[in-house]
Amino acid sequence: MRPPATFDESVDIWALGCVLFELVSGQKAFNDDWYVRVYSRQDETLPVPLEAFVDAGARIPLTNLVHNMLALVPDRKPRACDVRSVFDLICETGSFEPPSEAVGDLFSRICQPSMNLSQVG
Repeated sequence: MRPPATFDESVDIWALGCVLFELVSGQKAFNDDWYVRVYSRQDETLPVPLEAFVDAGARIPLTNLVHNMLALVPDRKPRACDVRSVFDLICETGSFEPPSEAVGDLFSRICQPSMNLSQVG
């Protein structure tokens, strides 16, 4: 029998999603483990209140990025290198508008106008 894994990138992506949520909204994504358990049983995504913190052009992709990072199914979470490429492009261009040749799977998912839980987790 194999010993349980001590490292899983999807846990780090979940944690980074929680930190990103707090950075952009000014509040914690989950107050305690109970809220995480409730979220894991819901058939909806976590509301991300960005109106007061982010301009209109960035709300959809940033909300969708947080939703992807907080996906319940590990295979649906972005890899760290994908998140890094998003942040690199934002730093280079100043927006979530990637040049057409830079549109990868994560960009195509986060730039959709609307996402639901079936797409995320």
